[in-house]
Amino acid sequence: MKKKLTIISIFSLIFISIQASGMMATQCIAGGSFFDKDKQKQTTYDNATKSTFDNSFGLTYVSGFQDVVDWYDNEVPLLDTGTVIPVGLSYKLTYNIPNGLRFDFGIGPIALAFGDIEYYDIPLQLTAGYTFIPSSKFRPYLRFGGVYHFVDGDYIEDEPEIGLLGAVGFEFGTRGKISGFIEVSHDTSKATFKYSNNPSEEIEIQSTCATIGISF
Repeated sequence: MKKKLTIISIFSLIFISIQASGMMATQCIAGGSFFDKDKQKQTTYDNATKSTFDNSFGLTYVSGFQDVVDWYDNEVPLLDTGTVIPVGLSYKLTYNIPNGLRFDFGIGPIALAFGDIEYYDIPLQLTAGYTFIPSSKFRPYLRFGGVYHFVDGDYIEDEPEIGLLGAVGFEFGTRGKISGFIEVSHDTSKATFKYSNNPSEEIEIQSTCATIGISF
C-alpha cells in the first residue's frame, strides 16, 4: 500500500509597510467651488510625477514546484503525492520612479511539503526594471535581476546558487490606488536531487511562474 504525502503549496507573507499616498490637489475656481473631475486629473498627474511605493499580492502558479513533486513521486519508492495544485500567494514591494524606472523586492512563491517527505523553498527576489507609459492606466513593464533560494529537504544533494530572474507584465488601473497586474516570470535557479544509487537530477525549482494580483 502506497504512503500518502500531504503537500501544501502556499505563497505566504504578512508584510507591513508604511508608504506615502499621493497628495490630493485642488483647483480653486471663482466663488470657491471645486470640481471632482479636476481633482481626479490632478491626482493622476501627481501619481505620475512623484516616486511611489506599491505593495503587490498575487496568486502564482509555479511550474517548477510541480517538477519537484513529480521527481519525488517517480524516484522515491512507495510514495504517492496525489494531486498537487501549485498555486498560492506571492508578494513584492515596488519603488516606482516617474521616468519609468522601477525596483522590486519580492518574497515567494514559498513552496512547502511535509509528511513522509519534507521540503521547503523560500525565494528572495531583487530586480530592476522599466515601466512603459507610467502615467497611463495600462502600463506594460519589464524587470530583471537575481533570486536567492532558502531551500532544503529530503534527497537534496546540492542547493542552488543565486539564479537569474526575468519577468514581463502589465499593470492596469490608476497608480496610487488599488490596481491590478498580470506577470509571467522565469527563474533559472536549480537544485540537485538524488535518491539512493539512482542518478542525480537537476531541477529548476521555480522555473516559469504566472501571477495575477492587485497592487496598492
